[in-house]
Order: sequence, then structure tokens, then C-alpha cells
Amino acid sequence: MIARIRHLLDQAQQFEAFVRDLKGEVETDLRIGVSSNFPIPRLAKLLKELKQAFPTTTLHLEIQTASGERLLMAEKVDMAILGAPARSPFIDYRQISEMSFPLVAAPDLFAMKPEAVSKAELERHPQVVAKSSDEKAPNTGLLEAAPKWFVNDMSTKKDLLLAGLGWGRLPDHMVEAEIARGDLVCLPTLGDLTLPICLTKRAGQVLGPVGRRIWEQL
Repeated sequence: MIARIRHLLDQAQQFEAFVRDLKGEVETDLRIGVSSNFPIPRLAKLLKELKQAFPTTTLHLEIQTASGERLLMAEKVDMAILGAPARSPFIDYRQISEMSFPLVAAPDLFAMKPEAVSKAELERHPQVVAKSSDEKAPNTGLLEAAPKWFVNDMSTKKDLLLAGLGWGRLPDHMVEAEIARGDLVCLPTLGDLTLPICLTKRAGQVLGPVGRRIWEQL
């Protein structure tokens, strides 16, 4: 019965989208959740195209940390760009890239070489964590025995790591230059972490013209 109801709702949404297209209607507003790990410059070219093609549509970019799927299912955003280590049957995923998250720290945080830093040594220093934007969403990737410093955004986290106040993971595009200069060092202690980065929408959700352009071209 539930599957039948969902199918009927999907058909109704598709019909509504078809009627909007016939009338030449586009979305008045489109809300996009964007992971704080994602490089905004990657969106710039497409956003310029949308500005020209759909000048009457207002775009809302909701920068979020570890809460994209919750925002999507709560219908607080229409689409979301997020890291997807696992997948929900209630969400449609389109992978657009992969991203590595090296574990980094300032070179003077530890007395030994990076490859000699043990888990026990990590636990002696604060783990700097960008906390979830959603209070109900769990923070992930925590080393239980380590002290924690929580921040609201990746930029602050990076500043604290550069200052030698703790350790943590950051997306590779945020730290490539700092690693190359020796301002940060990579720690192999907890292994590598690479996540698929996906553009997502609710399963069965019918997008309008602006949403479809993003889904097809990003």
C-alpha cells in the first residue's frame, strides 16, 4: 500500500512539473544545501549560466556540515551536495566527484615524525571537529579518548590546526598548498579517507527547469 501511495504521489509531482513546463514556469526559489567541504568555485560557472538563463529565480545556498541528507528529507532544501559514505533508499544520488580528507596537524604539534605518531599520541592532543549544522545529526569521525574542540566552520578549523592547537581531517583542496609549504603535515595514523561527493534530491522528486539544469550539468 505504501509503495502504491508513493507511486501515485510521484505521478502527481510529475504531472505538476509537466504543467509548469507547458506554462513556461520556472522555480521562484531554489534551495541548495552545499557541504562545507565542497569548493564553491566549482559552482561558479554553472551559477553564472543560471543567472543568465533564469534571471527571475532566487537561489539560496545553504552551507552545511554533516547534515545535508537531514535537510533534504526535512524539505529545508530542494537539492544537496554532500559526501555520501552510505546511501538512503529515500534519496536519489548523482556522483559528481571524489574527495580525500587527509589527517593533518602543524609540524610542531608532535615531538616525533608524522609516520611515528601513534593513536595514543593523538589522544594526548585536541581533535578539532567541525560540528554538524543539525543539532540532531551525530558528529562523525571522533576519536573517543581524545579531547575535543568544536568549531562551526572549516575555515576556523583550518586556522586552529595551522596554529598548532590540535589535529583533524580537512578536504584535500583546502590544505594542498599548506602541505606543500610544510605548514601542515599528513598523519597516516588513522588511515586514508576518501568519500564520493554527490548531488542529491529526494527520491521521486520532480525538479523544475532550474533544478534539472543543475542536476544535468554539475
